[in-house]
Amino acid sequence: KNSLVAAASEASALCVGPGLGREDAVLGWLEVLRRAPRVQVWDADALFFLTERPELRPAQLILTPHPAEAARLLGRTTASVQADRLGALDALVRDWNCPIILKGARTLVGAPAERPRVIPGGHPGMAVGGMGDALAGMVAGLAAQGLPPFAAATAGAWLLAAAADSLRHSHGAGLLPSDVLQACAPLHPC
Repeated sequence: KNSLVAAASEASALCVGPGLGREDAVLGWLEVLRRAPRVQVWDADALFFLTERPELRPAQLILTPHPAEAARLLGRTTASVQADRLGALDALVRDWNCPIILKGARTLVGAPAERPRVIPGGHPGMAVGGMGDALAGMVAGLAAQGLPPFAAATAGAWLLAAAADSLRHSHGAGLLPSDVLQACAPLHPC
């Protein structure tokens, strides 16, 4: 845990969850990471643990749930989240008091005291394993460069969708997260 504390304290932002797993030991790691005074983007398995243990919430948080994860965070069904995505986003922002990216067709981004954003791009080829992990990493990277959390969430969601759209004709529905991340470089060369 000492090396985890050292790494977290040196980081400019953290991306927590992708590839984390759901073993009992993960709870100890999350307990350590939640104390890091950095913007943290929580996705995937971190959202699973956050649903079970809300006290793990770090102070500076961005959540990136897909509809099923949003349903778990809200104690609802996935169908109810999909039936009213803006309402679900509003409830997530209210409940968790942080920027939220509700992934899916017409990705939504919200935050306290901010007007929700609808990301206009993206397509079904993005519904592949690892695409959400790529988004979470991109948002953490933008936050690490100094963008405020809501701006990082909005820019990351937009960049990922725009990059995926740029590959629509060359890749069709067969997109890989690595292809989309590579296509992001010309859109945001920082």
